[in-house]
This record gives sequence, structure tokens and C-alpha cells, in this order.
Amino acid sequence: MGVSHTQRLKPVVKVITGPRGESYPTPIRIDLGGQAAGDSERIIKKALDPLQERVNVAMFLDGIHEEAA
Repeated sequence: MGVSHTQRLKPVVKVITGPRGESYPTPIRIDLGGQAAGDSERIIKKALDPLQERVNVAMFLDGIHEEAA
């Protein structure tokens, strides 16, 4: 969704499914560069192909222009 202004290698992401593949009714926005001390570290383990995962990425891009700027 966007770039963290403090840590460029830790982007702002939207999580749309849980660890077992269940869909979240509302995507969760997470700034990987803005994690509070003491929180468990969240990292991107791998990038998935939206076509293989059957995800329409365009459905989740609303408002991206404001956050990416």
C-alpha cells in the first residue's frame, strides 16, 4: 500500500487473509516500520502471486493514492 517513511524496507501493507487462508471481512492495515517496542515482530516471509491465490488486487486498492504519497 505504501512506504514507511522511517524504514523503507518495511512497507505499509494490507492483510486480507489469516494464516489459514480465511478471509478477513475488513482488511487490516499494518505499518511494518512503525511497530511498537515489545510487540511481536511482523515480517513479510514471501510474496504470493495474486493469480495463483485467486485474489483480485484491485478490490483492495481504494485509497492507496493518499497513503502512498
